Order: sequence, then structure tokens, then C-alpha cells
Amino acid sequence: SARSAARAAVPRGQALTLVIERRSATISTDGVALRDAEIGEVAPFRVQRTGRVLNALVKSQGVAQVLEAD
Repeated sequence: SARSAARAAVPRGQALTLVIERRSATISTDGVALRDAEIGEVAPFRVQRTGRVLNALVKSQGVAQVLEAD
């Protein structure tokens, strides 16, 4: 299909900013996509600093919002 031939908005291995919203603060950290993802999709990302894997909603090609936060 045409979709499979097109590059994903956020291809696997893409670095972007992960935004983690907590009650007291909003934290931004560098993350890497673990699979191809499109804007509006939830996908797994690895936090570069800690190696933790978090699910995040892709907001744009450069930003994803983490859904689960401690």
C-alpha cells in the first residue's frame, strides 16, 4: 500500500522530546521511538537517560506526551 511505502511521521529510532506532566511540574526528556508511529498514535519510547520504556502519545514529529507517570 502507499502507506507502507511512506515514511512514518516518527520512524523507529527517531529521537524526540518526551513530555511528562505531573501535578507539580512538566518534565521534558529525550526519548527514542521503539517503532514507527504516526501523529495521534500511542507508541513505546525509550527514555535515553534512564533506559526506561514509556508509552506516549505522538503529538508532532518532535514531541510525544507520556501517558503513564509515577
